[in-house]
Amino acid sequence: MLSLLLVTDTNIWIDLQNGEVLALIFKLPYQFITTDFAADEMFTTFWESLEALGVEAYRLNPEQIMDVYVLNQNHPPVSTTDLSCLVLARDLAAILLSGDKPLRKLAEEHAIKVHGVLWVLDALVDHQIIPPSQACLALK
Repeated sequence: MLSLLLVTDTNIWIDLQNGEVLALIFKLPYQFITTDFAADEMFTTFWESLEALGVEAYRLNPEQIMDVYVLNQNHPPVSTTDLSCLVLARDLAAILLSGDKPLRKLAEEHAIKVHGVLWVLDALVDHQIIPPSQACLALK
């Protein structure tokens, strides 16, 4: 089975942890990656637990870093860390997973497919990993 490649920002992990479904998403047929910018932004213990679950941090190359800083000049409401995730998703033709509204809007403007926590919860239900009632609880 082919797995989807998902580039994640920092806040999606916090949302999933708060919804008490963090460990369950690794049952989905998806590959979760992030950038070294995002990994460095997380508490060490939180990042180590994500890494142990299989999340990989990609180091951006110099050209990608330059793209991040150029984007940052033109889109100051979006953090450098979030822009690093956008650039990585763009370059890997991956789906960007974020709950950050300015980042999601910018991704859509750049024709980068983007989804949020609702999409993840739907996937957990669709793959029969959790029942709909648990997805509703996770939203609260």
